[in-house]
Amino acid sequence: MSKTRRNAPCPCDSGHKYKHCCGATSDAMRRVPKKMSLDEFPPDVQKQLIEAQRKMAEEQRIYGHARPMLTVEHMGYRFVVVHNRLEHSKSWKTPADFFDDYIKRVMDGSGWGNAEIAKPYEKRHPLLQWYHDVCTWQREHHHERNAEGVFGGVATGSVKAYYSVGYDLWTLDNHVLLQEILIRRLKIADQFQGARYEMYVIAAMIRAGFNVVLEDEKDPSRTHCELTATHRHTGRKFSVEAKSTGRTGFLGKAGNRPDIETIDAKIYRQLQAALLKDADHERIVFIDVNMPPHEGLSFEAPWFKEAANQVGRLEDSQAKDNPYPPAFLFFTNHPYHYVGNEDVEPSSTYIFTGINHPELKAGPEGEDESAAKEMARRF
Repeated sequence: MSKTRRNAPCPCDSGHKYKHCCGATSDAMRRVPKKMSLDEFPPDVQKQLIEAQRKMAEEQRIYGHARPMLTVEHMGYRFVVVHNRLEHSKSWKTPADFFDDYIKRVMDGSGWGNAEIAKPYEKRHPLLQWYHDVCTWQREHHHERNAEGVFGGVATGSVKAYYSVGYDLWTLDNHVLLQEILIRRLKIADQFQGARYEMYVIAAMIRAGFNVVLEDEKDPSRTHCELTATHRHTGRKFSVEAKSTGRTGFLGKAGNRPDIETIDAKIYRQLQAALLKDADHERIVFIDVNMPPHEGLSFEAPWFKEAANQVGRLEDSQAKDNPYPPAFLFFTNHPYHYVGNEDVEPSSTYIFTGINHPELKAGPEGEDESAAKEMARRF
């Protein structure tokens, strides 16, 4: 290749001479683009930049910091990027259409789904019960199609539960975190609830702006949390543990369903077990309380007061010379499975607090709430 002359245009197409650009012998000689403030741009460019920033902020507010769904239409096909793969179909008009097919492709290895559908409804895997309910819901609303052939309706508990699985599966897959061992656990009815909650926590940390590294579950030499999460902006690292409260007769757990009124929020042993696990960094513990829906403010729910009392008991009963490690706590509740297809999706609950964090300990009225907001801001 011929050598670029010093006075010739730079091959990088910057518009500068080679000697003042890529061929410069020092940084001081390079032509560095002038930094401009927003008000130095033409008015129409300012409006476009402000609108682009507003749109980006709104997307992050709704969808978090996960990679967005990249999708285009071409020659009658809808193409969707999943990490480094390009999936396509002529029948996908909405994200729900894509997730319908995506769940089947990921989960239905070796005819697993068809084998479950062949069982009576009561004996099917929870995911296939939700799928049955989704199909029923679609049949009830299919006559409401618009000119583009799209229909909609208010989601029931089962509809929200089913598509939430698809969204979280896709989020993990799109960030190269969907492991075969997790898929296998999701297919086992008795393990479904725990695996599903771990998937939810991983996806939640991704959307909150963390880089996630999963722990090696095959390592028997030590106990470990589910993952290590590193905040993309601060670099702060956390060891994250996920616990889900099982109920007989719900979410694949064998046994008769208890009377709804008798279900309580016993999280003492789960939290204790999470705090005793080995961890390399500050701890975050997620606990799914798995309680029926509650009307009204979350802080007034009986289950929250019961859970808060148990956190207090752990703090008060710990050994003075060997206390539990500090941990940030997230109590979550997704009660979709308590209403199924019989009612609209109930609200989810997310409560943030901590153990052995003095700044989060309840004090004068309003003090603990302001501390929680400040700690949430730091994340």
